[in-house]
Amino acid sequence: MKTMHSFLLPLLTMSLLATTAISAELKRSSNDIKSGQLGEESTIQVLRSQLPQIDFDKVTRFECPVFIFAGAEDRTTPQTLAKEFFDRIQAPQKKFYKVEGAAHYVVSERPGIFLLDLARDIRPLSDGSR
Repeated sequence: MKTMHSFLLPLLTMSLLATTAISAELKRSSNDIKSGQLGEESTIQVLRSQLPQIDFDKVTRFECPVFIFAGAEDRTTPQTLAKEFFDRIQAPQKKFYKVEGAAHYVVSERPGIFLLDLARDIRPLSDGSR
């Protein structure tokens, strides 16, 4: 049986590869694309050595809000596995979004739904209104 840990490093790598394609589709500037790639590359460099040391099956508490967007048709990280992880964790605030009609790249596959959820539930946290 696959665990959450077995999915994380490949997901970080795939996310980096998708940045240019998604950015071009959204008509972002070349500076936006470069900045996104730099951020993702830096994240991978920092986390690559740390991830194997973390047993995500034992991670149960977060000190920050946790929001998981899971595509209903995702075969890379099945939403059932993401939901099991979500149900197991504790956070000051958490919400699970099962996104119908999306697979792994919820942000690009169902951008309208993602944006509405982001604006309604997550954005208000940045100004302290929730």
